[in-house]
Amino acid sequence: SLGDIFETAREAVTISDRVKYLSALAEINKTHKDWQVVDAIVKAAIAWREFPAVSNWCKEKLPVIIACDLANFARYLPWEDKWLSISLELAELTPTKSLSVLLEGIQNCSEDLSASVTIELAGKMTNWLDPSSSANLCNWFIERLISRIQENLSEPIKLEMLTLTPNEAISRFIYSFLGDIDLRV
Repeated sequence: SLGDIFETAREAVTISDRVKYLSALAEINKTHKDWQVVDAIVKAAIAWREFPAVSNWCKEKLPVIIACDLANFARYLPWEDKWLSISLELAELTPTKSLSVLLEGIQNCSEDLSASVTIELAGKMTNWLDPSSSANLCNWFIERLISRIQENLSEPIKLEMLTLTPNEAISRFIYSFLGDIDLRV
């Protein structure tokens, strides 16, 4: 497989050629966006991260690669974060820069991202928001939802519909949680 070829090549790369190897993988990724190329980049970067030249390459090049091929970096989200978080960590990005990279990636790869991946990415991005930005985002979203409710469709919530005990609330939550056919437990 392509992954085996990259693995064999990585093991044969000399110390002086490690940045060249990573750059070659990045060039391959520009024209042949494939999860195996992303896997090879991340595995090589992890294996060689203690070398200053590789560390600098990750800081300079990895954010651009992530933004251009976010769909493959986020391939297994929301069930497994195989490459994205470690890649952001290797790039040593600030929270603001991480937000920018992910937003650019969503913009570049929106057609290749499923709804569940996009929601997971949004969740990751909220972890980097400051409290005031989080509050503004929540207010905006609530106002958006409220504006979509038609006047004649809105009705007050009946008191008997509200849960009265923690056990009842947890039971309803579990029932709705397990009712999702796309949920992997």
